[in-house]
Amino acid sequence: MAVQNLYPNMRAEVNQSSLQVQTKILAWLIELVTGGVPGSNGDVSVTNASSPTNHQVIKTSAGILHSVQAHNSSGSTRYLLVFDAIAMPANGTTPVLAPVQIPADSTGSIDYGQRGRNFSNGIVAVFSSTSTILTNAGGGMFDAVYR
Repeated sequence: MAVQNLYPNMRAEVNQSSLQVQTKILAWLIELVTGGVPGSNGDVSVTNASSPTNHQVIKTSAGILHSVQAHNSSGSTRYLLVFDAIAMPANGTTPVLAPVQIPADSTGSIDYGQRGRNFSNGIVAVFSSTSTILTNAGGGMFDAVYR
């Protein structure tokens, strides 16, 4: 039996970016490791921005974040901040999680592994021009794997 028949939902569209394909593969692997069948289980979800933005609301309720990748398409360094929130926090908010520095035209990621990291309110990824407080800055795209 061909692999494509065993896992009919494990396919990526030709026009998807490499980052989107990598994120889908990671989601499928998480499902396999946690006992699911790739592409058939609604427990693991993938979200991505379809155009450059300053933030991505990943989930508007409690959840588990496995990973988030961000591509900084701006001309200057950005910091990837992740918040336990249901909407983008106000400028000046102090992050409680370590920021990830992403140089101009580069990709960075946060990986919380198979078990993931719990968020009690929601999950929001944001680009900031500073690392110690949120200073809203645009110029990128996000991909996330979460439950």
